[in-house]
Amino acid sequence: MNLKYLLRYEILSIDPFEIDQRLKKPLSRWEFGGLTLALLFAPMVLLFSEVNLGGQQAYDFLHYLNSARGDFSFYYYAHWLLPLWSMLAALPLWLAYLIWTTLSALAVFFAARLFGANVPMVILSCQMLVVLYMGQFTGFLIGGLALLWWGIAHKKWNVAGLGLFLAASKYHTGLIPALALLLCAELSWPQRLKIFTLPIILGLLSLIVYPLWPLQVIESYRSNPANDWGSLALWQWIGPAALMVWLPPILLKMTWRERIFALFAATPLGIPYYQQADLLIISILPLNFLPLFANFAFLKPFIGYTADHILVVIPIFIYLGTIIPSAIRMIKQNAPERTQHEQ
Repeated sequence: MNLKYLLRYEILSIDPFEIDQRLKKPLSRWEFGGLTLALLFAPMVLLFSEVNLGGQQAYDFLHYLNSARGDFSFYYYAHWLLPLWSMLAALPLWLAYLIWTTLSALAVFFAARLFGANVPMVILSCQMLVVLYMGQFTGFLIGGLALLWWGIAHKKWNVAGLGLFLAASKYHTGLIPALALLLCAELSWPQRLKIFTLPIILGLLSLIVYPLWPLQVIESYRSNPANDWGSLALWQWIGPAALMVWLPPILLKMTWRERIFALFAATPLGIPYYQQADLLIISILPLNFLPLFANFAFLKPFIGYTADHILVVIPIFIYLGTIIPSAIRMIKQNAPERTQHEQ
């Protein structure tokens, strides 16, 4: 199989006109159907749940709301989100959950269109449904990445900064992809610094309003470690040796598009913890039908967490499919230089 058919680097565009045309394009029947089903998923969860949800429904979302009430026992995110949780916590739970999941679905839809992904395949993936079912932050993180890229393309630095701010709120999975977009884009350093301005200001304000909140997050990790049963990170099998995956994307000569693909794929491979639902972050790249294989996670009720662990082959495939051709190309380019030097 031709890797170029799956890893569609050329579709990833930083041209503002091309991006706007993609976003303004009328919805296909598949896109409309996929978005409709995704938006109906949360109401169906509410319909078949108890009034207070309970169980695994909205599990993560409930912990976000608990942080607004001072319970940080299972809260691992930036505290600058607390005003958002406070506003949602003031609403009836069913309404807050419905608003949250609706915005999450729309954010992923927007990002998939912007980056040129297979929209129906992304919006109806197992990872999308898990994010909606449990009320996870990943949808907003992906929306942040989309805002960052849109702002870079249109040179709207505050919009890009807001996107970086949102993505960095879940720093363990969102910060590296955000930095990959920011550093690989063809920008000058003064332009990059303009993007950092808003996140830095808001981050410093959060330290004034919530002093030493990073220490609170560290304490949450120590007292209630995140559940890694469904993690697909290589770290759980090979330990810190997984950090080696960062070297090729950083050192090899490749196009900016290839480097973004490689760094996105390296994130689940090179950090200690990465849940299968976060593969949704990678799925917004133009990967043709490759995200379809992530639906193997639907087999979890039958084969347990093996269904999550085996999904590591997806980022490995993207990673090797980018790194190996780049390495071969670099070797071939250097071969004539060595031959001339020897002569």
